[in-house]
Amino acid sequence: MSSNLAVNPYLVIGVIEIALALIVGCHALLYKRDVRSSTFWILLILFVPWLGMLLYFLFGVNRIQREAPRLSGTVNACPEPGGVSGMDQLLPPPADCWQFDVLENGDAAYPRMLEAIANSNTEVILSTYIFANDRAGAEFIAYLKAACERGVAVFVLLDGVGIWYSFPPVTWALKKARVPHSVFLPTFAPWSTRFMNLRNHRKLLVVDRHQVFLGGMNIREAHMHSLQPKSPITDVHFHLTGELVATLVDQFTKAWKFANRGRSVTPHPVERVEQTERMSKAPTAIRTRVIEDGPDLAVPRLAALLLVKLSEAKSHIRIVVPYFLPDRVYISALTTAALRGVRIDVIVPRKNNLPWMSWALHATAWQLLEHGVRIFETIGEFDHSKIFVVDNSCAIVGSSNWDARSFRLNFELNLEVASPDVIRRLNTLIDRKLAGAHELTCQDVNGRSLPCQIRDGLARLFLPVL
Repeated sequence: MSSNLAVNPYLVIGVIEIALALIVGCHALLYKRDVRSSTFWILLILFVPWLGMLLYFLFGVNRIQREAPRLSGTVNACPEPGGVSGMDQLLPPPADCWQFDVLENGDAAYPRMLEAIANSNTEVILSTYIFANDRAGAEFIAYLKAACERGVAVFVLLDGVGIWYSFPPVTWALKKARVPHSVFLPTFAPWSTRFMNLRNHRKLLVVDRHQVFLGGMNIREAHMHSLQPKSPITDVHFHLTGELVATLVDQFTKAWKFANRGRSVTPHPVERVEQTERMSKAPTAIRTRVIEDGPDLAVPRLAALLLVKLSEAKSHIRIVVPYFLPDRVYISALTTAALRGVRIDVIVPRKNNLPWMSWALHATAWQLLEHGVRIFETIGEFDHSKIFVVDNSCAIVGSSNWDARSFRLNFELNLEVASPDVIRRLNTLIDRKLAGAHELTCQDVNGRSLPCQIRDGLARLFLPVL
């Protein structure tokens, strides 16, 4: 007696779907350190299984923490218990700077950067997130091309997403000009598709191992207010010289080797200016510390340092940032500091190039406003500046925002500065931003229409990946 038992294909697909969802969900449960991030991914996988699993594979798995140390030849380790403090193990030792200039917008920064490239003798290192193929980008390409023709070793590192902010991408123009360049995690390369959610957000220019430019400014004509772009961007960059150059070149070398699948940058030794000569130009040393961050590190450095600074604050904290989406840990740290009597001023742009970032902020702002944290929205053009000042004793500047992307997903580069003069200049800049800014109140947040509240609440759900 025989029986014909037909296998139901829908049942098989359902079993496979459930099995895969369990495997992927367990991976998110075990390896996503942030509770909200793991909850977000698990719910997405459960309620939209196939799409959720695909998105998790593309955006949720941090494969770079294993891949980057192997390709760049570095060792990534957690701080050892006991002995030297954890923060001292995470961060390089402070270094002296002899010059530290605050440059507002491309109108001040770009001419100084181009002048440094024009006067270069041995080497130009450039890393940026956005290098637009526009009027500003064309000028940089011309100067880089001229440096190459003089025999200067030029290395340009671009992000695989940042190059698509203009079309055709700037890589076409760089290739035509024969400027050596490399793309960090190109979005359409088969080997880097796995890392498409992890971007190189650093902005760095090092000339002849002597002059350094870093901050939050990309290379695009929108930063040049004198060109009267349709959508101008306000930003700040920094020009410095000092002993931190070696750390910055080492950081760039690791990123270049990773982008080139392990091939070294092969920079030749560059004779440095003697310390006595630098000190004669600027007798007062400025203490600085490089804060290199990225998803390849076991412990997020900037995120840990910010918590330390928030807990140490005695009188005031000033935060200028375009994307301010602190998670529960930082909301607790900020509100605790405010309850201790620390004045906290957060300055964000009212006009944001990514509107959903403002939506998500409005959905979370009440948690800060109710405890005395003050939030100001600047009026006018989009402000991309990133400044953090504590008690006139410490400032942190660079490329990082206050969001999950900067703290966990992006490769970022920041600088801790302990200089009364530099902090005074930064506070003067912040005072100008506050003049005319609108202070956000609980009434503003609670008085939004119901559709806006729903929209903002939905945006807040994506905080772990914004």
